[in-house]
Amino acid sequence: MIILEGVFLTLRLMKYLGLLLGLTLGCLLIKPCIVQSQFPSDSKKSWLSPADSLDKRRLTIFAVAGGLAYASSFAVLNEYWYSQYPRGGFRFFNDWKEWNQMDKAGHVFGGYFQADWAYGVYRWMGYQEKTSIHLAMGTSLLMQTTIEVMDGFSKEWGFSWPDMASNVLGTALFGIQQNLWSEQKINMKVCSYRKNYTENPIVDQRAQSLFGRSYLERYLKDYNAQTIWLTTSVGRWMPQSAIPKWIGIGLGYGANHLMGGFNNQWEVNGQIYRYEPARNRQLYLSLDLDLEKLNTNRAWLKSTLKILNLFKIPLPGLIIEQGATRWCTFCF
Repeated sequence: MIILEGVFLTLRLMKYLGLLLGLTLGCLLIKPCIVQSQFPSDSKKSWLSPADSLDKRRLTIFAVAGGLAYASSFAVLNEYWYSQYPRGGFRFFNDWKEWNQMDKAGHVFGGYFQADWAYGVYRWMGYQEKTSIHLAMGTSLLMQTTIEVMDGFSKEWGFSWPDMASNVLGTALFGIQQNLWSEQKINMKVCSYRKNYTENPIVDQRAQSLFGRSYLERYLKDYNAQTIWLTTSVGRWMPQSAIPKWIGIGLGYGANHLMGGFNNQWEVNGQIYRYEPARNRQLYLSLDLDLEKLNTNRAWLKSTLKILNLFKIPLPGLIIEQGATRWCTFCF
């Protein structure tokens, strides 16, 4: 039971970043090393490299493993999460103003991330470039829309058009770039840390109720500590440059002083509490390391670097907050 509870909690938490377990498991189990077609092929072609034409054996593996991951993930999510809340007829829910749109930035990231990884899987199976792009975008939207539909039948939430628009935007960011350049010149990343609220016991209790206690919960849910990034690097625009290809720059979006979806007021045992600091947005401009541009011919290392490249490494930069600009030694 403890394991199942951990699974459904992880699944539900991943909604906030769009990181759905089904596709991630499918990508990692079916193709442990997602090798994009732009990587140089080894003289001896690896089973992990993209097939030249549609490989029916790989297609079968994907259909079985991916289908099982998708079905089981949402079955567990439905049984151990949605069943805990009252259900009703399908309804819509406008949550655009929640969390200073940080959750929407997470949905953009989720749509982008899933399309990018799905594309690698379809290329690995041997689908041609255009077909892989279209299938990847469809897969990403399928994963995201399934969650929104399940939300739509819950009285606790509802189908969110702002969420859906954000999913589409992230998926489109991948698809447009892949169609234009056959690669991703602009990547999306996420960065977070465990923010300390213990100076005020009441606020700390509120943070635990909102963002959870474990590191994973806080990483995914604490919008006060989370930043969504758009990044690019020298190697993606000037591959022949003498400047190291992995040197990059990133533009980040974050928020601060959020102690509720719409406001900083809550009630405990009939007593009203308010968190006084003003809710605000943050913009970041920071150096970045593009790990995918590190030179290696080892397929397993390329896979590892691609996974790690989802996460922004804290580096020096600038923060713009409440009209003021300040230096940040390590921008998260």
